[in-house]
Amino acid sequence: MAKGRYINTKFWDDEYIGTLSPMQRYLFLYILTNSLTNLSGIYEITLKRISFDTGMTQEEIQEAFDRFSQAGKIYYAQGWLWIKNFQKHQSPSIKIQQGIAYQMQDIPKNILKLFAIEIPEIAEKEPKKPVAKAKPVEPEVLAKPIDLTPKEKAVKFFTEPETQELVITKLFGRGITEDVARSKIREFVRYWTELNATGKKQRWEMEPTFDINGRLGRWFANAKEFNNSVAQANRAETL
Repeated sequence: MAKGRYINTKFWDDEYIGTLSPMQRYLFLYILTNSLTNLSGIYEITLKRISFDTGMTQEEIQEAFDRFSQAGKIYYAQGWLWIKNFQKHQSPSIKIQQGIAYQMQDIPKNILKLFAIEIPEIAEKEPKKPVAKAKPVEPEVLAKPIDLTPKEKAVKFFTEPETQELVITKLFGRGITEDVARSKIREFVRYWTELNATGKKQRWEMEPTFDINGRLGRWFANAKEFNNSVAQANRAETL
């Protein structure tokens, strides 16, 4: 699986990088982003591989490595490469720090000793954060001042796509993702407009009473995807 590797745009403004030749900058960037890099910043790679990928000669690469090590930036020995400050630029999250510690356990001890590196302790798991309870949402299909009967409101909703769009807009305007809103509205419409055995009435027409606003509210309150979206939206509001 391909890995994402993000480089700060300040890379090009770094004072040290500015002292390097164009090919040395290119090599430095390659070291940070090639497919063998990992969270620990310590990985095995041959000069032959680097030469093949960059087009630089092994002599040019070794000369650049000598300069990098003298500056305390990057060290290369016995086929292993260490980006000294790489771990400092990783996320402080427990998950990332655990990943770094686990990766370093696979590095030969003689290499760690050569670079004078100690394996960090594996951090404990992060405590689970309480998930915000979803607030019941009852989307109103029509503005209250409009004097329509419950049946007229239902017909308007099921037959007019623009009315359904109004509900969708209100939902993702409250932080619910548009995909979830559209998906649950489609399910709602398919379910309640299903014809009965005679093909003369839709499911909603066979209910003694049918308040479209109330039915939508219960439909979404029972939808797992919707509740997850609400919880995420509530958490985002508290950040």
